[in-house]
Amino acid sequence: MERGKALAGARGLPQADLNDRLPKATNIKENIAMTPREIAQLKVDKFNRHTPVGANVTYLKSQVEGRQATSVAKQAYIQGDDNPMVVLHGIGTALIDKVEPV
Repeated sequence: MERGKALAGARGLPQADLNDRLPKATNIKENIAMTPREIAQLKVDKFNRHTPVGANVTYLKSQVEGRQATSVAKQAYIQGDDNPMVVLHGIGTALIDKVEPV
C-alpha cells in the first residue's frame, strides 16, 4: 500500500484508481520468468490435453505448400532441451507450433 500512496500523491491520482492499475500477484511464481523448457512443457501438456492420439489435425508444410491433413500418431513430447514435438501419420515428427486441430 505504501507504494500506491506514494505514487498516488506524486501523480495526483485517487488511491482507488492507482490500486486498480498496480499488478496483483497471487503467488510469487507469477513474477518469475519461465525457462524455455517450462514453456515447452506447457505447450506439450496443452496439446496432449486437447488433441488426443488419433485426432485429425493439419500440418503446415510451408507457406508455399500449405497445410496437409493428417492425424496424431503419438502423444506430444519435448525433444532436446525445449522443442515441443508430436508424431503425425504420414509426416513423422513435427513441431507443435506447425500443427492445428481440425
